[in-house]
Amino acid sequence: MRPVLGAQNPRIAELRRLIGRRSSRSGDIVIEGPRTIGEALDVGRVPSVVIVPEHAEDDASVAAVERRLPASVEFLLVRDHVFERLAPSTTPQPMLAIVARPAASLPATPSVVLVLAGVGDPGNLGTLVRAADAVAADSDLSTLATALEQTGLYSNLEGPGPVTLLAPTDEAFDRLSAILRGGGPQAERILSLDLKDLLEAHLIPGEVDLETTSGEVETGTVQSVAGTNFPVLYTPNDVVIDSSASIIDVESACNGAIAKIDAVLVPRSAPAPQPRPAPIDPADPVESPDFYFDDDYFGNPQVPPEEDDENCPRGTSECCDRRPPGQYSCAEQASWGKCAESWMRNGLYCRSTCGFCQGGSGGSG
Repeated sequence: MRPVLGAQNPRIAELRRLIGRRSSRSGDIVIEGPRTIGEALDVGRVPSVVIVPEHAEDDASVAAVERRLPASVEFLLVRDHVFERLAPSTTPQPMLAIVARPAASLPATPSVVLVLAGVGDPGNLGTLVRAADAVAADSDLSTLATALEQTGLYSNLEGPGPVTLLAPTDEAFDRLSAILRGGGPQAERILSLDLKDLLEAHLIPGEVDLETTSGEVETGTVQSVAGTNFPVLYTPNDVVIDSSASIIDVESACNGAIAKIDAVLVPRSAPAPQPRPAPIDPADPVESPDFYFDDDYFGNPQVPPEEDDENCPRGTSECCDRRPPGQYSCAEQASWGKCAESWMRNGLYCRSTCGFCQGGSGGSG
């Protein structure tokens, strides 16, 4: 039976000093968790010491790593509270190992360098490394990589997939910046979007056919994880999304694909609310050439307007809803922006719902 070491054991005191002074000047490092220690063994990094808390002695993952350890490795079983004091993290995994710090050097001309500072969770480290491998490792996608990190959307790329990332290049983001600097309606529409919403328009669930055609011109549609639909035009020479973004290259990833595009896709935003017309006097409607029906009338133009409504007579001063002609209610007409059209005001329809009343509220729909 293996002995269980307590806090007073001299070896524990030595390990506490060793782990406590670990730094860039130390020749050893501490790694944590059966999986990480197993990965170290996979690449030939054999620990000098392995420490396991008493409660995890029979843990299957711990036992699997222990069976792989050479006889020269010092294996220590310690009290649970001792292990918690030795472990460098707040909620440690049930295995620690001390290994020699690997020598590392950068190539003379690295294409991409991932710099990490103050990483508090080993899981975050894995996320950043995998994301850099998938996106940031391409120097043309550095702006996208930064934006994905800022919005937390890397998690969408780490799932089981499959997922297709439509990846705008740095030049595409530069052109978007030029549009924003120029101002105007298009810039205002883009600025009204949240960055996360903009990026989610580029994440397509599943595998997407983005290959050119062999002859005929074809059309299709892709839908983002946010529900935005973009038309796709397939030609023998090009694949264009939303009439603006051409596919530059498609690369396979572990859980999908990364398709580089030469423009940033901008989802369609909801139209701005229509201004609410000023109140009118029901006894003195404003006449106009499109008194009842105009080109935008959203009812049945063949149905003449009712001369009276028993629930809301035409000349009444009560703030009520006179139902418009056709099959649509005041609530429906208002939701479609019809309150802003003159035929509604001139016909004294939906005065309560549309806010045409000069005073008071209420009425029937």
